[in-house]
Amino acid sequence: MTRKGASRSTSAPPSAEPESLISLRAAVTLFFASAVGGVAGILTHLAGDSLATATLTAGATFGASAAIFHKLVGKS
Repeated sequence: MTRKGASRSTSAPPSAEPESLISLRAAVTLFFASAVGGVAGILTHLAGDSLATATLTAGATFGASAAIFHKLVGKS
């Protein structure tokens, strides 16, 4: 028995799993590219080069390694 004014919802419940912002493959690729770029930048700075040179090295290494990891990480 239902109360007066109460109504039952017959629509499907909302999806329990929210839609992801990026795919797992993209996240893994960007994570490893960031790690490699960061290590390259830190090592460049520790070798005695300026911070600007280390930043440019990190950025270039990130770009190159992102392209490499894009090909290496398998598509599902």
